[in-house]
Amino acid sequence: MPEKTLGETIDDRTQYLINQLPVIETCKVIKNYPNDPYHIDIETDNGILTYVPCLMDNTIGNQGVVFYLNNNINQPIAIIDNRGE
Repeated sequence: MPEKTLGETIDDRTQYLINQLPVIETCKVIKNYPNDPYHIDIETDNGILTYVPCLMDNTIGNQGVVFYLNNNINQPIAIIDNRGE
């Protein structure tokens, strides 16, 4: 097998790094849990996720982003902007 060129090596490394980035979606808080302020239900462009771990604010109507640990849709974490924007 021929040795890779510098360009091919850079392309391979760039693609590897892109694959390591978490999937990120915008979201909106649709339900909070008064007895558990660290979990919320959110709505994303792809549907509703329930009982998602939450960082920052859990106020209904506020928006933020949700990302998935290790690109696994079963491991979402929401980061909510407390300005409601």
